[in-house]
Amino acid sequence: MLFEHPRSWSRGGGGGGDGSSPTVPREYRQAVKAVKAEDYTKAIGLLQTVIDENPKNANAWNYMGYSLRHLKQYDDALAAYQKALKIKPKHRGPWSTLVNFTLRLVS
Repeated sequence: MLFEHPRSWSRGGGGGGDGSSPTVPREYRQAVKAVKAEDYTKAIGLLQTVIDENPKNANAWNYMGYSLRHLKQYDDALAAYQKALKIKPKHRGPWSTLVNFTLRLVS
């Protein structure tokens, strides 16, 4: 698979888990469900709410990038992945996607 789903790469550490913890905003949990249902437009709206409330949520930015990429909004997706990495430089999700995207461009 060329692009990975932002599933739980590392629970509790910003890996993109399902957000089932009660401290995770309801909108984030709904956004994850929307992504899993491939309703990326809905996910983006929910994620924007999460990001507006907490702009340092690396997982939300990662899911935002994932959703934007699936809607072929590549420049915005790249910007979202970069924001996730600026917040959490060791977040595996955005790195994996960016490496795969780069490999696709050069092949």
